[in-house]
Amino acid sequence: MVQTFKYAFGHATAGLRRKLAVIPGVVWKGPLFVLAPANAAWIVEEACAEEGVAFKGAPTAKVLQPIETVEDLVAKGMREWIPAFLTSYQREGILALAGRSGLFLWAAGSGKTLGGVSWAVANGGVTLVVTRAGVRRSFGREIERFSDKRAYVIEDGEIDADRMEEADFVVVGWQALPKRIDALVAWKPTNVIFDEIHVGKSNKRFQAIPQEDGTLSFESRENIAHAAMTISRAAKYRLGMTATPIKDRVRDLWAELDLVEPSAWGPFYRRDGSASFAARYCDARINPFGGVDTGGSSNLDELWNRVSLSSHQVPHSVTHRDLPARRRIVTRIPTADQSAPSGGFTKELQKASKSGKTAILEIRLAEAASRKRAVVVERIEECIASGQKVLVFTGRQIDCEKLADACRKALGDTARVYMGHGKNSPKERDGIQQAYMADAGPCVLVGTGDAWGEGVNLQDTDTFLIVMLPFTPGQIVQWEGRVARHGQKRPVLIEYMVAENTVDEHVANVLLDKLPAVEEVAKDDSVMGFADQLMGVGGEDALIDAVFNMMGDA
Repeated sequence: MVQTFKYAFGHATAGLRRKLAVIPGVVWKGPLFVLAPANAAWIVEEACAEEGVAFKGAPTAKVLQPIETVEDLVAKGMREWIPAFLTSYQREGILALAGRSGLFLWAAGSGKTLGGVSWAVANGGVTLVVTRAGVRRSFGREIERFSDKRAYVIEDGEIDADRMEEADFVVVGWQALPKRIDALVAWKPTNVIFDEIHVGKSNKRFQAIPQEDGTLSFESRENIAHAAMTISRAAKYRLGMTATPIKDRVRDLWAELDLVEPSAWGPFYRRDGSASFAARYCDARINPFGGVDTGGSSNLDELWNRVSLSSHQVPHSVTHRDLPARRRIVTRIPTADQSAPSGGFTKELQKASKSGKTAILEIRLAEAASRKRAVVVERIEECIASGQKVLVFTGRQIDCEKLADACRKALGDTARVYMGHGKNSPKERDGIQQAYMADAGPCVLVGTGDAWGEGVNLQDTDTFLIVMLPFTPGQIVQWEGRVARHGQKRPVLIEYMVAENTVDEHVANVLLDKLPAVEEVAKDDSVMGFADQLMGVGGEDALIDAVFNMMGDA
C-alpha cells in the first residue's frame, strides 16, 4: 500500500497553489484540499509555512506494523537461526518497510535476498518474486533455506497450476513477465518483490496511436515495463531491491519508484505542462525537433529527500564494514606483452557500426580483452599456485572458451576450471555456480560479465580478474558485488586489467566524472576506490562520445 496524507487548508494562497502544482504526486481534490504521498508530505507542510497558511493533515489510512521485532519473524515462518544471523542494517530495513512498500537500496553483496524474503514473510500472504532468469533457482533455494515457505520457480514451458496454487512464493524471470502476466495476476499475490528493479526502468509502457480525428489513443505495450506495472497494481505491498537505482540518468528512477509506489510520483511527463517527474526532476525540455529531452537533472535535493522517505538505504561503507577487506588494483599491460587479438572482430565491427557507438565500444572492449589472454593465464597460474579461487570476467563467448581452454592446458590437474557464458542455459550456469562455490580451491571460473554480472553469488573468491572493462558505474557496482557480498568469508582482490594503446586506456581515462551524477541521488559510494584510479565522464552517451573523440572516431 502507498501511504497518503490529506491536507485541509484554512485558505489557499496563489503562492501555495503555484508551489504545489509542480510537485508530482500531489493532487488537489478541491479548492482547499490536497492529497500527498507520505514522501511529499513535508513539501506540503513546508510550502504552508512559507505562505503562512494554516493546515490540518492526517494519513488517509493507518499503516499496521506486522512485526515489532525481527524475532517475531520466526513465528511467521522464518528459520529459528535467522534473527541472530541478520545484520544490524538488515534488521533496521526489514522493520522500516514491513507493512508498507518501498525500496531496499542496499549495496551489492549486502544480503538483499534475505532482507526481501523476511519483508514478505513479515507481511504474510503469498509473494511473487521477479528476478533475472539466471538466478531464479538460486532465489527459490534461498527462500526455502531461510524460511519454511514453499517456492515454485517458473521455468520454460507451461505453468504447473497445482504447484503454483500450493506455493507461498512464486519466482519468475523478468523476460518471462509479459508472457506470464495473466496467470500471475490471477494468482493474486499479496506481495511482489522486484529484484534488481533497475531492469524495469523503462517508462515506455504505452504507445500512442493516431486517430482519424487527429487525436491520439494509447494502447499498452506487451513489454516488460507494462507487465511490471500491471503486477505492481495487483499486489498490496511492493518491494524493489537494487544496488544501482540509477545506472545512467535520473530519469531511470521514475519507473522504479512508480512500481513500488504507484501514482505517488506522478506521470513521467505531460506535454500540457502539468506536474510530472521529468519536468520536476529531469529538467525536461522540448528540443528543436519537437521531441522531449529528459536526460538532465533538477531539484535533486528535493528528489533525494523524497526517495529517502520511500526507501531504506545502506551504502557500501556500512554493509561491508564487517566483511573481509576488498582491495582494487589496476594492472596495465604493455603492448609488447599483449597477444594477437582473436579473429572475427572486423566483421563484428562492421555489423556494430549499424547499431551505434555503444555497440562499437563493446566490440572494441571485447577485442582489447582478447589481447590479454597470455597475461591473464600467467596471473591465474600465480593465484592458483598459492591455493586461491579465481573469478575471471572476459568479453565474447568464444574468447571465454579460449581462455578456459588455455587455463586447462596451463594448469593441468593442479586446479579445476569452470566456464560458462550466455549460451549455457540458466540451469547449466546454476550448476556451475554451485560447483564453484562448493569448491575448496584452488580453482578458476571463467565467464562473461553479461552472463554472470548480476544477481549471482560468487563471494567465495580470492581474486577477481576483470578482463573486459565495464564502461558504466552500474556495471562496476554489480560486477564487484558478485564477490564482495554478505556471507563473504575471505579477503578479495579485484584487479582491472587495462591493455595499453587500446580502447581500454580511453575508457579508463574517462570513467570518473560519471560517478558523482549517480552518487548525488543514489548515494552509492561503493565505486569510490575504483574512482580514485580511473577517470571518467557524467553519462553513458557522454562517456562514449569522449572515448570516440580520444580515438579520433567521432
